[in-house]
Amino acid sequence: MRKNILILAIILSLGGFSSVAYAQIMLEEGKIIIRANPGETIVNVLPVHNMSTTNTVNLRAYWEDFNYVEPFDGTKDFTPSGTSERSASRWVNFSPQQFSLEAKGSKKISYSIQVPTDAKGGYYGVLFFEEGTGQAEGQVGVSIVTRVGALFFIETTTSSRKGKVENLKFEENHFSGDFVNLGDVILIPDSTYYLMNDEGIVAYRGEIKKFYLAAGKAANFQVPVSKELASGKYTAVLTFDFGNGENETQEFDFRKTSDGSISIEKVVP
Repeated sequence: MRKNILILAIILSLGGFSSVAYAQIMLEEGKIIIRANPGETIVNVLPVHNMSTTNTVNLRAYWEDFNYVEPFDGTKDFTPSGTSERSASRWVNFSPQQFSLEAKGSKKISYSIQVPTDAKGGYYGVLFFEEGTGQAEGQVGVSIVTRVGALFFIETTTSSRKGKVENLKFEENHFSGDFVNLGDVILIPDSTYYLMNDEGIVAYRGEIKKFYLAAGKAANFQVPVSKELASGKYTAVLTFDFGNGENETQEFDFRKTSDGSISIEKVVP
């Protein structure tokens, strides 16, 4: 099984300092995706490692909620446990909540997730492991906190993944539009496009920049158009792939005239 290694050190301070040494805490899974039936209980472990060769670390584990926020480029807002509309905090139990790791030591953190029978859609949170190391030597008023977190994406088998494209237009050297999440889970699609001429030959293809979109939200996207594109009639095909064989496709016809202007002629429903 391929392991996704996440190392995330967050240093909080009340003043500046030039250099700080801290132990590296490593999680074998930085993103945990769980697809469960309503009423199902999930039990598993999350290995935590102390990568320091010299220092013992004292850690505490705690849960927080998170949301992806504008411009939906992966930026997250962390909030206290249970405050998010789609919080999974009341479903999750984990232990131990306080423990020590010797240098090069490891520990498996047990967690269980009890999905309610009436749950539908996606529920989310992050399990943080934090080490408070007190004041930095010689720095009065400076505290250091190192923490790593595993993001939990808990989605029911009855969840809905769907969306639509709105507000298509051409401006400067690209098409732009808004992708609206009409489902009940966070969507992080792998999005691609191709531009096909009226002879059925693909002139250009590429990827659309990834976005991270909560249910009910909309993210702007862009499809570049090369200045070298010859004049003529084209069809653009955009595919937003949600995984598990689920996707949304948007097609539209456009024309480039000999003077270089581009206009959308028809948007296929």
